[in-house]
Amino acid sequence: MIVDRRAKCSPVDRRFEGVVMSGRIIRLVVGIVLALLGILWILQGADLLGGSGGMNGKGIWIVIGAVVL
Repeated sequence: MIVDRRAKCSPVDRRFEGVVMSGRIIRLVVGIVLALLGILWILQGADLLGGSGGMNGKGIWIVIGAVVL
């Protein structure tokens, strides 16, 4: 049996469907960005990316990256 949830929504609820969807998209994008930053910081802390930056080879960035991830 298929249930149409929109049939139970009031007209006010239907107005906010786009807002809810855009909020989900924003949370998804923020989550992806944070995950990528966490991975980047872990790799820099483990000195796997090379370079001569101040973050490379510092163990604290492994911990910070893991927390963010």
